[in-house]
Amino acid sequence: MLAPLAKDLIVYCNGDESVTAAIKTAANGRRVTIEPRKIASLERKSPHHPEIIVHFDDGETKTEAFLVSIVGPSEHLHVI
Repeated sequence: MLAPLAKDLIVYCNGDESVTAAIKTAANGRRVTIEPRKIASLERKSPHHPEIIVHFDDGETKTEAFLVSIVGPSEHLHVI
């Protein structure tokens, strides 16, 4: 449901192989990037900016404008 609302859709799977596989199946060729790496931490870029810095276990980082969290079994995930 988020895909039509965003230019780029990145799904962070936090190192969970079953979620990664479920998202790959659900995405089925849609405009979705799957990020399988484990997240070490999230950091707000600054108190005055909404950007979030994603810190990965491997030491790399990525800055995002916003994040949405979906909690639930991976078999219930749908990418439309």
